[in-house]
Amino acid sequence: VEKVEKVNVAERHQFQVKATMLTQDENIVDIESSVQYQVTEAEKFLFNVRDQQTSISQVTESALRQVIGRSQMDFVMTEGRSEIASRIKVITQEIADSYGMGILVVEVNLQNASPPAEVRDAFQDVTQAREDQVRLINEAEADRNEILPKARGHAARLREEADGYKQEVTARAD
Repeated sequence: VEKVEKVNVAERHQFQVKATMLTQDENIVDIESSVQYQVTEAEKFLFNVRDQQTSISQVTESALRQVIGRSQMDFVMTEGRSEIASRIKVITQEIADSYGMGILVVEVNLQNASPPAEVRDAFQDVTQAREDQVRLINEAEADRNEILPKARGHAARLREEADGYKQEVTARAD
C-alpha cells in the first residue's frame, strides 16, 4: 500500500457542462447545464474509473446529447427544460451505474439553452414572427366572435320581416 485516499461520501460535487448540440429538428442550440453528484461507494469510485471527474463529465455530456438530439428546439428552449433535466439525470445515473462508478446523480439543472450567437438575431426574428402570428390569429378570432352573432341576429330579423311581409301579402291576396 503506497498511499491512502480518503473519499468524503457526504460531500456534493458539482460541475458544469457547456456544449453546442443539434436538435431533432436539425437546429443548433448552445446548452449550459449544472450537475451535482455524490459518491456513494468509495471503492468503486476510486478503483473502477481512472479519471472520475472527466468520466462523469463525459457521461453527462453523452446523456445531454442523447436527450437534446431527440427533442425539438422549441421544446428545449421553452417548456421542456425541467423534463429534459430529469431525463438527463436518469440517463446519466444509468450509465454511471453500468460503469460501476459508485456515484449518485443528485441534481441536473439546465441553466441555459439558446441559439448560437451567429444566428441569435435570426432566431429572435422567427420568434417574433410566431408571436405576431398568434396575436393576429387571436385578434381575428375576437373579431369573428363579435361580428358573427351580430350578423346572425341581423339575418334572423330580416327573415322575420320577410315572413311578416309574406303573410301580409298573402292575407291581402286572400
